[in-house]
Amino acid sequence: MRKNTKRLAATALGAAIVCIFTAFFQLKNPSGYGYIHIGDSFIYLFACTLPMPYSLLAGAIGASLADVISGYAVYALPTFLVKALMAVGFSNRHKTLSARNILAVVWASFVLNGGYFITEVILYNIEGAMANIVPNLIQAGASFVVYIFFSVILEKTKAYNSFKEELK
Repeated sequence: MRKNTKRLAATALGAAIVCIFTAFFQLKNPSGYGYIHIGDSFIYLFACTLPMPYSLLAGAIGASLADVISGYAVYALPTFLVKALMAVGFSNRHKTLSARNILAVVWASFVLNGGYFITEVILYNIEGAMANIVPNLIQAGASFVVYIFFSVILEKTKAYNSFKEELK
C-alpha cells in the first residue's frame, strides 16, 4: 500500500477516534457554554504519529464533527481552526514523549484557551468567555494526563512503533 494511502487511512482513523472521545465522553460546562472532553489527547497522539498536514486534519475534522454531533454546530468552524493550530507544534520525527511534544501540549493549551476565548467573546460576551477559562484549563489538563498515559503504553508496543515509522 502506498504511503499516502496509509496516511489518509490513519487520518480518517484519527478523526474518528477524536470525534468519538470528544462527542461521547464529555461533561457539560457549568457555564452552559460547551463541554469538557478528552478528545484533545488523541489529537496530540495523532499529531505525534502523522506528518503535517495529515495530523492537522485528523484533529480538526474529528473535533468539528463532534461539535456538530453534540449540538454545538456554531463552534464547528472555530473548532476546526483551533484544533488544527493545536496540532502544529507536535512532531512525528521524535518519540511521542519527547521534550518537543511535551512543550507542544503547553502550546496547544494556550491555543485552546485563546481560540475559544476569542470565539466566545464574539458569540456571547466577555463574561461568557471568562466563564469558560477554568473549564478549558481542566480540559487541557485532563487531555495532557490521558496523552501521557497512552503515550507510555503505545511507545512500548512494537505495532505502534512500526506503524508510526511507516507513516513518516
